[in-house]
Amino acid sequence: MPAIKNVLIFALFALAALALFGGNAALAQAPAGNFVIGVVDVRKAIGDSKEGQAASKKLETKYNSLKKSLDTKQAELEKKDSDLRKQAQANTLSQDALEKRSQDLM
Repeated sequence: MPAIKNVLIFALFALAALALFGGNAALAQAPAGNFVIGVVDVRKAIGDSKEGQAASKKLETKYNSLKKSLDTKQAELEKKDSDLRKQAQANTLSQDALEKRSQDLM
């Protein structure tokens, strides 16, 4: 989740910077030697803009979808691991079959 938040913040900061500066046009208008320094509250810009909110919602939806898929796969693997451990303890599998199933889980 933190990695997704970092990507979201970076992407939205880049969009906000592009929207604020309009590409190179705004920078080209500044006379040489005069610099303008500004501070952008990225979280506020994201939270207050419709585009930022839409992008945030889109990323959250994608994250939730991927998380659900991974949670399902994790549950399946944990079940297979548990079953394999039970069969190994009960000695119901040959050593070769046990090794093969262990490798299949990897």
